[in-house]
Amino acid sequence: MSAFDGVTRNNTPTFTGTADAGLQVNISSGTTLLGKATVDALGNWKFTVGGVGSTSIQTLNDGNYAITATASDSAGNTSVPSPALAITVDRTNPVVTVATSVLTPGIFGPPQVPVVFSGSVVDALSGPSDLSYSVKNSSGVVVASDTVTINADGTYRVMIMLNPAAKGASVSKRTCKLTFTTHDIAGNTGVTTGSFVIPAS
Repeated sequence: MSAFDGVTRNNTPTFTGTADAGLQVNISSGTTLLGKATVDALGNWKFTVGGVGSTSIQTLNDGNYAITATASDSAGNTSVPSPALAITVDRTNPVVTVATSVLTPGIFGPPQVPVVFSGSVVDALSGPSDLSYSVKNSSGVVVASDTVTINADGTYRVMIMLNPAAKGASVSKRTCKLTFTTHDIAGNTGVTTGSFVIPAS
């Protein structure tokens, strides 16, 4: 029996396998029957959760599953279960938090303004796969963007250097908009936004 590679956001996955032509295959998750399929003349079978042959279970909830298959003939003889196929269904968006600290201009060399972003990425099932940020100035121009390394415990910290605003600029002209975007292994997306004010020169 085979399927996708372990982790998916598809809650109606398709499973395929081989057996003797004409046999009935029962596909189960643990002790719960998901549905049945008939082996075709070429010895192949295919089953989609919620599709033809399904039980009342039409979708899989978020979680971890061990999928097995057994084959039965018309006399009622049933094979031993296939080796379990471990899958994770994850349709929940990861959550990214961010705290922003605007440091004293020039402490790492004038006239630039150091800005530190820190926070965490939380994804209970499949785990985060990437994290990136984008900073736009008051005119909507991207002034900084990059990917960020996520630590093993889900935290991150990154510092960027921005030019100070023009002397006498209003708060609105000194306000930058921030977007952090993360994806998990299953392909779900989490986004958080914020803003911060940089000092004038």
